[in-house]
Amino acid sequence: MECPVLPQCRVLLVSYEEQLRQREMLYQQQQQRLYQEVREEKERVAESARRQRADVDALQRKLEDTHANLMASVRTEYEQTKAEQEKRHQVSNNNNNSNNRNNNNNNKLSKNF
Repeated sequence: MECPVLPQCRVLLVSYEEQLRQREMLYQQQQQRLYQEVREEKERVAESARRQRADVDALQRKLEDTHANLMASVRTEYEQTKAEQEKRHQVSNNNNNSNNRNNNNNNKLSKNF
């Protein structure tokens, strides 16, 4: 003799299995969406890192160029200052030599008188 509730149990079992399959399918879909979101986020972060690296590289090149220009400017200014100082020194020496010659000539003249 068959149990009177057995058909109902089978119906419930089939219904439960169907619900289980649907939940499994939903779970897999959700998992795929999450994996896709993670891939997209990784790509976004990688792109952001590439842009930031490019910005850093550009700033570094700009800094190096600015430094090179500054050093050239300082070098030029140093050379100009050095040249001016040497010129003043030569003028000063020429004046001293001229004054010494004049003093020597004056001394010779005064000895003659």
